[in-house]
Amino acid sequence: MPAEKRAESPMFNLDLLRIPSFAAAAVVALTGMFGFIGTAYCVSIRLGAVMHLSALRAGMPFVILQLIPLLLAPVLSRMLTRVEPRRLLMGGLPPMAAGLGFICVVSSLTSAAVNAVPIEMTGMAGGATSLVREFGQVLGPAVISTIAMSAACSAPVGKLSGADKGMEAAAGPLAVVNARSDGARAAAQSALGHGMALGVMICGCASLLGALVTLLLVRRNTARTAVNAAARTAPV
Repeated sequence: MPAEKRAESPMFNLDLLRIPSFAAAAVVALTGMFGFIGTAYCVSIRLGAVMHLSALRAGMPFVILQLIPLLLAPVLSRMLTRVEPRRLLMGGLPPMAAGLGFICVVSSLTSAAVNAVPIEMTGMAGGATSLVREFGQVLGPAVISTIAMSAACSAPVGKLSGADKGMEAAAGPLAVVNARSDGARAAAQSALGHGMALGVMICGCASLLGALVTLLLVRRNTARTAVNAAARTAPV
């Protein structure tokens, strides 16, 4: 960071963080992607290990989630030019907290961040937002898997015995969920369900936090709006 302050042309100008709307958009990018990818992790474990769906059936919801953005891309591109990104974020984060998709959030995050900064910093703001978004995507499954699996490991205490108890102690409920004993398998499924439910709840809270930050802090740069308006009305 000190090197960035001394550089003539820094890769990231730290003054951007002094713009409340940009800093808020970065927080929303982090919490939003944390919640989305963390939820995807929990759902994948629940569909596979807990519900024992085949790989094809377990992967189908994620295929649909990826197809929806492709189908909505033409509509969304027009919406981004006509609707304020802040409104799109507010419309996308609560449904994402309920696990219903991410298309409005991902598409409007960069737009909200870029619209908050001076025009000459547009590229830097877009790149920084993408970096924060990727960091949230990595952080989500790392943190949620730790919390969810810790909760799942503590849930079956006292419910297992013998070899199943040793297996659980050595490899956790993901190993016991495939045990031959019906009782051990049911206990492991219940434990994993508890852990994944906790993980989804945390992810939902992260998305709601992003919605609250958007509501309170994300605003359009008025000077940038004035420049854009003047450019549209100027004679050619």
